[in-house]
Amino acid sequence: MKKYLWLVIFCLSVPFTVWGWAYEYSYFRVLGLNVYENLGFVHFIISAATSIVPMVLIFIVISSVWKFFSKELEKNDWEEFKDKYKSASLSDVVVIAKSGVVLSFIFWCLVLMGFNFGQDRRLGYNFWLMIFINFAYFFPSFYISQTHSKLPIIIMLIISVAFCFSAGGMDAARSQRLSNNTIRDDAVVKIYRIETQIKVEKKNWSVPVLKAERLIEKIMEK
Repeated sequence: MKKYLWLVIFCLSVPFTVWGWAYEYSYFRVLGLNVYENLGFVHFIISAATSIVPMVLIFIVISSVWKFFSKELEKNDWEEFKDKYKSASLSDVVVIAKSGVVLSFIFWCLVLMGFNFGQDRRLGYNFWLMIFINFAYFFPSFYISQTHSKLPIIIMLIISVAFCFSAGGMDAARSQRLSNNTIRDDAVVKIYRIETQIKVEKKNWSVPVLKAERLIEKIMEK
């Protein structure tokens, strides 16, 4: 049990580290700072988790409320999904995933060039929506693919979502860098301005995988 638990934790920590790095590297780059001198891999995991976890919870709540008030409360969505893609071809379904990669890259390029929908409508602010689209586009390909085909799909999902996180980091830094005092203060880092200098104070975090392991072990013992 302990061996498989560490395997699950490791498999989750890899994409979260990549996504957090993509966000923080882009953020610090816009501010002219070196991310490696201020943050570590634990901060990258926390950075990605603060976006992914709320997104998942919001999706679960909204979908549950919608289904509760709909006429399809007894409907098994998972069985319907399996029936829909039971006879589907991977070569046909993977086209949807490829379109997700293309959309993410175009989105990243537009944010990089500073494209916005008017003065107050920042394109990069919608990076969380692009992340959701990627998961929705990639899941059918991952589900119907054979074991030997899953790794390339997972890697491309990580890369595609990383483009979205990078765009979000660039957009956030551009909108916050003109702040007079505190530029950013969240679970990952505090960045503030003293006259013409920008100071960085990283938040202290212990390795979360160790705490996660202990928590899950306590739950399993009960």
